[in-house]
Parts: sequence; C-alpha cells; structure tokens
Amino acid sequence: MDQTGGEDDRLFTALQARGGRFGWAADAWVDEFAPPDRATLSYALMRAFAYGQSPSQMAAARGDWPGVARWMLIGAAQAAVWGLASLTLALLRRPARAETLDRMSRGLGKLFWTKGFEPKLYGAAMLRRRA
Repeated sequence: MDQTGGEDDRLFTALQARGGRFGWAADAWVDEFAPPDRATLSYALMRAFAYGQSPSQMAAARGDWPGVARWMLIGAAQAAVWGLASLTLALLRRPARAETLDRMSRGLGKLFWTKGFEPKLYGAAMLRRRA
C-alpha cells in the first residue's frame, strides 16, 4: 500500500469490525497542505479514480462477488451519466465540469478496480514524481 494508499479505509474497516464507533464533527476545522504537484486537476482526477476503486476492492477482499458486480454496475452508471454531463459542461466551458469529471472518475474507478489499474499516488511513486 506504500504507493496506492488505502490505509485509512483498512484501519476504519478493522476498527468497525471490532465494534468501533465513529462520529462526524461538521464544525471541525481542518488544515491540509497540498504541495503544488497535488494541486492540479489531473492529480485530483487520479485521486478520484483511486477513491472510486475502494468499494469494489473492499468487496473483492471480503469475497463478496455479488457486491463487486453491484459496485461495478453503479460505477458504469456513474461514468455514463457524469461523463455526458462533463462533456456538456466542457463544451459550454463551465467551471462545474471539474466536479462532474471527478464523479465520472470515481465511477470509472469502480469499474477498473483491479491491481493493474491502481494509480501510484504515494510513497516511492510520489518521490519519483517530485524528483
């Protein structure tokens, strides 16, 4: 997981399996530094693709093949709907196209969830990009 991430998903899944409970603080203040190479649409879409892979990958890890098929169908629908919306907004040159591209990328991630498609975002891969 050095280069692909997902540690947080595995941590929370393991904690939940042990009966852990989680909360949400909508008013909490968060400060996250994004280095220049991560502050691009290209990186954001690659990250969205990886984020979209998680439900399919987690279902596969549990051996839940009907769940994998379900997530892939959801991903296909998301990719189609948001892909058409992205194309329309791109033709109209609307800034909102970035959001629809993000959603389309998440859908594609649910379809292309296997090892060969995992983006290398962190660890050694990140260091190579910055070199």
